[in-house]
Amino acid sequence: MIIASETSFSDQTDIRLNRLFKDLKASSADIHAQSVEREIWKIWTIHKNRHITALMSQGLKALDNNSLEKGLAFFNDIIEIDPNFAEAWNKRATVYFLMGNFDKSMQDIRRTLILEPRHFGAISGLGLIFNAIEQPENALSAFRRVLEIYPLSRSAAGFIKKLSNRVPGLRL
Repeated sequence: MIIASETSFSDQTDIRLNRLFKDLKASSADIHAQSVEREIWKIWTIHKNRHITALMSQGLKALDNNSLEKGLAFFNDIIEIDPNFAEAWNKRATVYFLMGNFDKSMQDIRRTLILEPRHFGAISGLGLIFNAIEQPENALSAFRRVLEIYPLSRSAAGFIKKLSNRVPGLRL
C-alpha cells in the first residue's frame, strides 16, 4: 500500500491515486479498503498551494462544527483561487446538501466528477440527493457506481439494501 506523506502536496491529480484506486478496487478485506480510502481522502484534501490547504482545513473544521455558512465561505474562497481543485467543489456540494439546496449541491458534484471521475464521495452524494428527492432508481444507480470504484463501500452497500427494501421489484 502507498502511504501519503504528511508533507506531500497533492490533489486529484496526484500520481499516487491511480495505484490507490487499483488497491481499493482489488481489496478483499474491509480493513485494507478503509485504510486505502483514508489515504485517498488525505490526498484529495491537500493542495499544492499551502494557503489553499489551510483554507480547506478551516472549511473542514467549520463543516465538522456544523458552521455551514462559515464552511461555505472557505470553500467559495478556495474555488475562486483554484477552480480546478475537485475537493473544494465536493465539500461545497456537501455544505449545499446540508443546507437543503440540492440543485446547487448537484451542480457542484457534477463539477467534482469532471475533475475527478472516480470521486466515490461525490457519487455517494448524488445518491443521497436522489434518495432525498424520491428518485430511488437514480439513487440506486449512483450507489452502484460507487461499488464499481469501491466494491467494499459499506455505506453504498447499505443504501442499496435500503433502496431494495423500500422499492419492491427494484432490480439489484
